[in-house]
Formats: sequence, structure tokens, C-alpha cells
Amino acid sequence: MHATTFALKRAHLRSVTLLRTMLDPFRVTPARMDLLYLVMTTYPFRMRQREIHRRLGVSPSTISRMLQRLRALGLVHHDVRSDDRRTKEVRVTLAGIARLRMIVRRVMRAGHVQQALDGIFRLPAARLRDALADFYADLRMAAVHFGDTSRSPYVATPLGDKLPAWQWNRSFHLPYE
Repeated sequence: MHATTFALKRAHLRSVTLLRTMLDPFRVTPARMDLLYLVMTTYPFRMRQREIHRRLGVSPSTISRMLQRLRALGLVHHDVRSDDRRTKEVRVTLAGIARLRMIVRRVMRAGHVQQALDGIFRLPAARLRDALADFYADLRMAAVHFGDTSRSPYVATPLGDKLPAWQWNRSFHLPYE
């Protein structure tokens, strides 16, 4: 293995461990958080299972297992479309919306990830923002180069910037509840 790929692998494993620790109280794994977040930020809060697989770059069987667990927790529901029985549509339940809002408020907005990353980069704060933006772009280019077809559901917000307001932060009416 190349030293760079080994370092990327180790960084990935440690970041997943960090996120698992933060998400454990909410009974959601980082991968399931990605799925919830993707569907939740896609109006009208529903998405075809095939599209979830394509956007997250995860195998259909893995998506199916993730959805089983999220359904068992009452966080998502899936319907078979009446016009095409082969198509499953996933929607986030009210409990899923509440759980995701809590995660965003207590983990993402609270700055825990930023605190965990503090001190990694040896740059003055004035140059850190641009360096992180370049680092993110380089990581995405490397992923695409190695065949990654996923599209991140997250906004690449530089550390220290205020997170954007999502459309579901406002009050809304769900057409199916």
C-alpha cells in the first residue's frame, strides 16, 4: 500500500470512530446519518431508494440494510409506488425529522467536529480557510479519480463559517403526515 492511501485510510477510520462516538446517543451511525440527511434535504423529504444508492455511492444491498434499521427505529418509511411496483420511495418520518434536527443542533452546529479538528493543520487561522477548501477539493478529485460516483449531500462549509440555514429549519407541512 502507498503511504498516502494508508494515511487516508487511517484518517477515515479515525473520523468514523469520532463521529460514531458523537452519534451513539442518537442511535444513528455515520452512514445512516448520511442517508437521513440526504433524504431530509431533498424536497419533498422523499427519495427513490435507487437514487439514494446512486447519490451515496453505496451498494443497493447496503442501502436496503440501512433502511431496515432506520425503519426499525421509526425514522424512515418506504412505500412501493402505485405506478411502478418495482420502485420504492423512502421518506423521513416525523420522528426522523426530530432526530435529525437534534443531531444537527447538538453535533453539527455545536462545533464538535471543528473542535476535534483544531490543531491538525499547522497554518495561521487567516490561511486555514483557503487551505481547507483546497484540501476538500483535492480529496473529491482523488475520490473521483479512483471511481467514486457519489455526490455528497453536505455543503462543503469551511470550518469556522456559519452553517447554512436548511429549508427544513423553517416550519413546514409534510404532505404525507
